[in-house]
Amino acid sequence: IVIQGPLQNDAPITGNGDTIEVAGDWINDNTYSGNNSLVMLNGSEQTQNITGTAVTTFDNLDLSVGPVKKQSINAITTGVLSLNSAELATDVNQMLVTNTNIAAITWTSGFVSSVGAGRLSWVTIAASSYVFPVGSPSYVNGPSIFRPVAISPAAGTDTFGACLVKGNAT
Repeated sequence: IVIQGPLQNDAPITGNGDTIEVAGDWINDNTYSGNNSLVMLNGSEQTQNITGTAVTTFDNLDLSVGPVKKQSINAITTGVLSLNSAELATDVNQMLVTNTNIAAITWTSGFVSSVGAGRLSWVTIAASSYVFPVGSPSYVNGPSIFRPVAISPAAGTDTFGACLVKGNAT
């Protein structure tokens, strides 16, 4: 499924292992059930927003190309979050990855940026190294910097969050 502009759901959307390519904003105003689908935000011309009145639970989210992908609402990824070379700006929101596999977040040069209480959170279960690809926002006090954070929890289920703040510690 290829959508050249924004996707706005005013009624439930149910996927079935589909690939949904969106060149505009993702606007979730109802329910989205992916059922093992892949959502690709591949707009290359302007900032793409993950927004709406309802939190989206993505099965797999791929930030293919283009400028910043920006959240104005919390979001969840249950499968793989593929940042590739994109900046995912959570702003003051949370991107929660519930897949406990240490390879659930992939990137080449992409990263997650946040401000305020915004963060990248990840549910962990193994006594392994979970690498959070975090950086400072390119749109605040640029240029951005990339500083991945590795967290090695003890075995057992827990949730950790990370963000990078550029500036003087207070």
